[in-house]
Amino acid sequence: MKKKFVYQFPIMGTVVTTTLYEKRPDIIEEIYDYLKQMDMLFSANRNDSELYKINSNAGIKPVKVNQATFSLIKDAVFYSKKYYDSFNVLIGPLVKLWSIGFGGDSVPDSTEIKRLIPLIHPDDVELNETQTTVFLQRPGMQLDLGAIAKGYFADNIISFLKTKNIESGIIDLGGNVKFLGKNPTNSTSLWSLGIQNPFHKRNEPIINVHSSAKTFVTSGISERYMIKFITTS
Repeated sequence: MKKKFVYQFPIMGTVVTTTLYEKRPDIIEEIYDYLKQMDMLFSANRNDSELYKINSNAGIKPVKVNQATFSLIKDAVFYSKKYYDSFNVLIGPLVKLWSIGFGGDSVPDSTEIKRLIPLIHPDDVELNETQTTVFLQRPGMQLDLGAIAKGYFADNIISFLKTKNIESGIIDLGGNVKFLGKNPTNSTSLWSLGIQNPFHKRNEPIINVHSSAKTFVTSGISERYMIKFITTS
């Protein structure tokens, strides 16, 4: 059976796990350096990140950004317009209002939500491809790349592994899992992925999925959640 080498490191508020079937610590170092650079560009919590600068200058001025930042935001805005009912990269003000997982979480009343609705329209993002600038036209607007960034990073890491002639592997960015090639450890060549049961202890799946190389993204109530107690008289 082919040996498996599993590498883990904490970054971006999660633990990144990379599985290769040859010992290549040099590749892991490059993946770490890449994700560290992406964190510097896209972190919403670092006041020196490009995303933070864009959000801080909403309604004030355009912000010149790295080409990688511009490309991801351009894609995110495109898909926000195309799938507005299910994906919106401008959801930042509402995420901040609920504050689930960040302390101080609460259920806002409808008037607070309605007040922020004008700030979540993707048409109010001005992108200048020549200058690579991003401008949020209304004060208070905020980009939130949480639903798209890790998938984008995983795609780029898989592309990088292919340039290094890696034929099989797994990249797990904390719930965003992408497989490369065929599974070299079994005769079917299929990969196996366990979907966590949110009501059981960790590593107790509710179902196991067997598949060829694809991307799997999961989201559930066991990581970030809030509990609201309702009293009745």
